[in-house]
Amino acid sequence: AESRICAGGRGAAVILSTDPNDGGHPYVFEGCDATSQNLLFTPARPNFLGDDLYRRALLVIEQDGRISMGLSSFQYRHQGQAHFSPPGLVYQRSTRKDKRIPIEGNILLRRRDGRTVLARLHDFSPSGASFYTDEPFAVGETFLAEFEVLDCGICETVVTTARCEDSQLGGPYRY
Repeated sequence: AESRICAGGRGAAVILSTDPNDGGHPYVFEGCDATSQNLLFTPARPNFLGDDLYRRALLVIEQDGRISMGLSSFQYRHQGQAHFSPPGLVYQRSTRKDKRIPIEGNILLRRRDGRTVLARLHDFSPSGASFYTDEPFAVGETFLAEFEVLDCGICETVVTTARCEDSQLGGPYRY
């Protein structure tokens, strides 16, 4: 599956480390090294994370009408590019018109006050996720979101509520 990633063009990417405080960092996927097939990334904005944090990482790449996700390992930096090993398993889905892929499953939302909310994941993209819950959330509220990607692993990231919408059915969502 990584060959399909390598055959595609440049794309937007988010790289998440194993650090529970790492909310992910935006990168530009530049392609693959012709010899090693390592995946090459350039930071979309400066970051000061040490390479140790990326020894094991979840890569989320949006390119050519699909989103690819896989676990990888940081190899080295060269000429401003981060080199990651080819992922063993790659989960790929076609993007929808608005670049989001539907992913069904549970999502745990851990709030700052210690409460945990179980919600239903609806879709995901490198820049966000949507979920259903009947718990109120305030725009701007930050919390830890944890969900599982089939054949890829558990993804934990710090998220901030961008907007809240009422159910199309008019009533609260009941999980």
